[in-house]
Amino acid sequence: MKYVETIENFQKFCVKEIKEITTMKDTINKMKETRDQEIKGHSESLVELLKFEEIANNYYSDQNDDAKVLSDPKHELQSKLLLNKDLIKNPFRDAFLWIKGELMDLEGMNHSYSGLESLKKQRKYINDSKIRQEQEVNNMKEGKKTMKSFFKSKTKKEAEIAKFSEYSVTIDQEIAEFDTLINFIYIYHANQGIPKFKKSKAKLYLQAMQSFSQKEVSNMHHVATMHHQLL
Repeated sequence: MKYVETIENFQKFCVKEIKEITTMKDTINKMKETRDQEIKGHSESLVELLKFEEIANNYYSDQNDDAKVLSDPKHELQSKLLLNKDLIKNPFRDAFLWIKGELMDLEGMNHSYSGLESLKKQRKYINDSKIRQEQEVNNMKEGKKTMKSFFKSKTKKEAEIAKFSEYSVTIDQEIAEFDTLINFIYIYHANQGIPKFKKSKAKLYLQAMQSFSQKEVSNMHHVATMHHQLL
């Protein structure tokens, strides 16, 4: 019973979390696109400022190098700035790939339990069919008339009773095989599948957050270094 409860609780979690992560994925995708635009805008603004210095400010200062900031030849800031802007990375790109993978994994796990429900429905269908036929055979044995047996001869009834005896053995074996497979899925997923999944997801989340933070720290370092060079 504990195995069934474990599976059912995990299924509920999957359904709920799939909805949450779908929304989260859309949000991160928007952040990814926004950050791409910010990085592109930052790069383009540097290029335009460099052009301004080389043309307008150079004219205003009568070609005085002391008035230059970005393109000051004494510090070679121009080449350093152009290098720095290429080092800025978008951490939301990796975050988007991570959350997309999370969604696919959860959907895959949830789909696998849909397969389990399908097996249970097949097992129930076969068992219900056997019960109906068994009831019909018992009625024939007791001499009761039914819509199915009303026009059947005694010989045909006896043949069907004998045939059901063989059929019953085969069906019982098939039902037992369904039970074995269903129980195996419950026990395996409750004892191994779900615990391994949870452990791997927790580890992957930590790695994703560490990667995100490392890229943000690196970006801040490059931006701080660039602006420090302008002081």
